[in-house]
Amino acid sequence: MREKILFDDNWIFHRGDINIDFPKDKGPVYTQSKTERKLWGPASKYYKGTANNFDKNKELCTDKWEHVTLPHDYVIIQTPTESENSTLGYLKYENAWYRKKFTLNEQDIDKRLTLLFEGVATHATIYLNGCLLKHNFCGYNSFEVNISDVAECGENVLVVYVETDEHEGWRYEGGGIYRHVWLCKTDTVAVDLWGVYVAPKKSDEETWKVKIETEIVNDRYETVNAEVTTTIYDPDMKIAAVCKNEIEIPQREKRKALSFTEVKNPLLWDIENP
Repeated sequence: MREKILFDDNWIFHRGDINIDFPKDKGPVYTQSKTERKLWGPASKYYKGTANNFDKNKELCTDKWEHVTLPHDYVIIQTPTESENSTLGYLKYENAWYRKKFTLNEQDIDKRLTLLFEGVATHATIYLNGCLLKHNFCGYNSFEVNISDVAECGENVLVVYVETDEHEGWRYEGGGIYRHVWLCKTDTVAVDLWGVYVAPKKSDEETWKVKIETEIVNDRYETVNAEVTTTIYDPDMKIAAVCKNEIEIPQREKRKALSFTEVKNPLLWDIENP
């Protein structure tokens, strides 16, 4: 069963880069390199990034963080000034950081876990628990990040670094996580993101032949045989057609299952009845 959880709440945000002094000793550099995780700086799971912290029992965060809810554009809230570029809206474009903590349980760790970012302007780097997982170099596309291998039972820290130094157009582009973010949980063998393609073709006055491609992803470390069942419903949610297919998928691979069926007298789309 696919579970899709909206991840728009409980983010903290820092406008601008955060300068962290590079260590002078071998230990911190050696340790971070061996773990392949960030152990210092805002990408680290252990970074003390908090918004307006008054806790006297631990070291306080001196950087300016604030609570935000997605979608969030931190460029548009400025007052335009003629000292900035006119094409980009007379606004200053800075880099920024986002951090979010969330919890997973033991059942979650056995699943395929991905994050779906609908849009981040303009370049984005994604970390989970200090591990660099994804670079995305376009502010106009959605992208998915598989976090299954680094997600932990208990608390996790998701970090997004946004760079606005590069521009893809001659218009206002904004900056930040300006669309929704989703946590998706599926079985380790599942239909891939946007993995269903349907191509109906009219056969005669009553019949349409329907070609269906279903891309299945296998996150397991073993080959699996998957059965793919596709059901087509009419507007009254009655079954109009069913087709099944079996497919072998090697470990850590994707494969497309190709199926064919027919539908009698379908209700066709038109501008009066979309």
